[in-house]
Amino acid sequence: MTIRRARLAAAAFVCLACNRPPSIAPTPVAAASHLPPVPVVRGPLALTVVYPPADAVVDARDSSFLLGATGAGDAELTINGARVQRWPNGAWLAWLSLPRDSVMQFHLVARTPRDSAELTFTARRAPRFVPPDAPVWIDSTSLWPQGRVWLARDEYLSLGARAVEGAELRLRLADGTTVPLTPAPRPEDIPAGVRAFDHDTLNLRPDVRPDRYAGLLRGTRIGEPGPVLAPAPPGADAPVLEAIRGGDTARVRWPLKIGLMDTLPLVAELGDPTGPADAIVVGRAAPRASYHWFFPSGTRAVVTGRRNDEVRLGLSPGADAWVAAADVRALVPGTPLPRGVVGSVAITPASAERATVRIPLGVRVPFRIDEEDRRLTLTLYRTAGDVSWLRYGSGASPVRRCWRCAAHRARMAARLPAASSWWIRGIRRAVRPVPPVSGKPRPTSPCRSGSRRCWRPRAPGSC
Repeated sequence: MTIRRARLAAAAFVCLACNRPPSIAPTPVAAASHLPPVPVVRGPLALTVVYPPADAVVDARDSSFLLGATGAGDAELTINGARVQRWPNGAWLAWLSLPRDSVMQFHLVARTPRDSAELTFTARRAPRFVPPDAPVWIDSTSLWPQGRVWLARDEYLSLGARAVEGAELRLRLADGTTVPLTPAPRPEDIPAGVRAFDHDTLNLRPDVRPDRYAGLLRGTRIGEPGPVLAPAPPGADAPVLEAIRGGDTARVRWPLKIGLMDTLPLVAELGDPTGPADAIVVGRAAPRASYHWFFPSGTRAVVTGRRNDEVRLGLSPGADAWVAAADVRALVPGTPLPRGVVGSVAITPASAERATVRIPLGVRVPFRIDEEDRRLTLTLYRTAGDVSWLRYGSGASPVRRCWRCAAHRARMAARLPAASSWWIRGIRRAVRPVPPVSGKPRPTSPCRSGSRRCWRPRAPGSC
């Protein structure tokens, strides 16, 4: 009976499985692309490599991508014998293994039913030091910093080097003074391209290298770097880095010149005075970093340091900007420090979507604009706030409220119904030194409601 019941149960299960209603789950449909279709090109073969550029240095470990065009969408393309994906307009993108040579060659071959073409593209790999089979060695490519550096007399400068593990490192200056470098193990540097695009966590977790050393300098002048905003003078003797391990010693010259800033502040003006009036000088939060500020030509700031072709500007206590040295022009010694005072602000609405904000200043100080969801914040560096009146004007306006905070840098914020890029550009062009806004205020409206005019007196330093 047990076997018979088991067979009946199995037969019932098969019947239920066969008679089960079909699934009502919708069939997944590929999402429609919002991009236009790639056009079809059937031109003559014209092999080009767009990236990397011919003069670029590829900083990658074992593989990277190349992209370019063939000129014909029906062309078959191979690079170093590997087939490459292409698109109907002739564009192609390839992910390739990189040769181990410092000068890498890529042989491109394209064929169509009508023609064929070949191209040999050459790219340079970033130099990498291979430790020699020696009891003591120094990686001369790891010395940091290099070139010309200017800093304040009480400012510390970090030194970094790579040498054989377990060695005693010291930097010997021209006067015989020695600066010790102590072991400072740290992870190996990851190339920027790998850090940005690689999804393999093993490649993003490098091993800690024990062959790293670090040191500090303060108030020490090395060599003759020349004036901070002048071309480099002829070369001089460079300090020598020594690595001692047992009875063996290795020495390399450290190409470094250090200058000390004068106690008299150096005021400079940004931009070319003979160039366009609306030119922009970009500022970075660190050397070689991304853009963070956009200074109009004619902005004045205090130079606090330099590192090779980038100059450091002291915007305010705790805020520094780095700009290209070619965009900085020194003013005559003794030029007063750029300090502005914000007077009464006038907002003139032109429509519900556009308004002009007039901020009276006396000098072209550095500034920055930050955009949020419903607010724009204008920061004026080295500026004090003396805003007794905020005049909103009459009529519909995109500015709903404007307020400020006064400290070592004046900060003003405007609340908008909706922020937009063209509105920010309008403010950016309007932030220029202008005479104080004339007109007698009407202290009859205690507040502002909707688009009604409001004169709102504020105590100095209020926020």
